[in-house]
Amino acid sequence: MQGINYMIDSTNKALSDEIISLVEQILDSKAKDPTTDTKELESKIDSLVYKLYHLTDDEIKIIEKNKRNIISN
Repeated sequence: MQGINYMIDSTNKALSDEIISLVEQILDSKAKDPTTDTKELESKIDSLVYKLYHLTDDEIKIIEKNKRNIISN
């Protein structure tokens, strides 16, 4: 959601920095062209967040299923 700040678990600095870098890339791309497809970068962020919070495969499946439901509505 645009305009809202979320806290990132910064105990893993390398992952946190990588997420921040990807977010900045998305913001830069969208600033230049709002229609730019950033799905690949967003997918990378998702994977890093799952890793950052040590989510299990089952937890990731639940999130991905619900994410698809939210996006399709």
